[in-house]
Amino acid sequence: MSLAALLLTLLAVAAWTPTDRRPPLAGPGRRWWRAARTRPRPVRRRRSVDLAAVVTEVASRLRTGLPPDEAWARTVARYLGPASTGARGGGADGGDVPPALVRLAQHCAREPDAAAAVRTVVAATRLTQTLGAPLAEVLDRCASSLTEAEQARDARRVALAGPRSTARILAVLPLLGLLLGAGLGAEPLRVATDGGWGSAAMLLGLALVVAG
Repeated sequence: MSLAALLLTLLAVAAWTPTDRRPPLAGPGRRWWRAARTRPRPVRRRRSVDLAAVVTEVASRLRTGLPPDEAWARTVARYLGPASTGARGGGADGGDVPPALVRLAQHCAREPDAAAAVRTVVAATRLTQTLGAPLAEVLDRCASSLTEAEQARDARRVALAGPRSTARILAVLPLLGLLLGAGLGAEPLRVATDGGWGSAAMLLGLALVVAG
């Protein structure tokens, strides 16, 4: 019992140890510490783009009388910055897509959900060119669909957050049980590898963990 009490005491001390440590130095050392803590850190640029907002803005620009290429170029440049001089439009199966839309598709290629959404917008753009339908109205419908899909993904993430956390905790509990048993002197590893009931219980437990 003394070893178990020692382990519990160490865990309690580690949990209650304060993390906000003050610098013990004074004068120049303290000034350097404050400067290091208040130094601005570089902000990592966010790669994700709100595609629904992009499509809605393009539709609004189209209603003002801008041609599709210019509407896409201005909108994508506002979200992704100015395009390089060597950027060219067109896809692998045709050059009927605005260059800015191709650039947006390349930017979202690493995100499966965003890439699928951009492919939908590209298909809608080509369909309007083939049928002569008003592009602004079609893009508005695409924006509504993108918003609904994003809300559905957020709802799924929220619904699965609790079960995933519970599964992680339950997966770690057997290891904590082994450590606790070793701390109490029960020798769980020797029992689990004795080739008898202990090994059978260990195999059964591993099978239940994998099934769970």
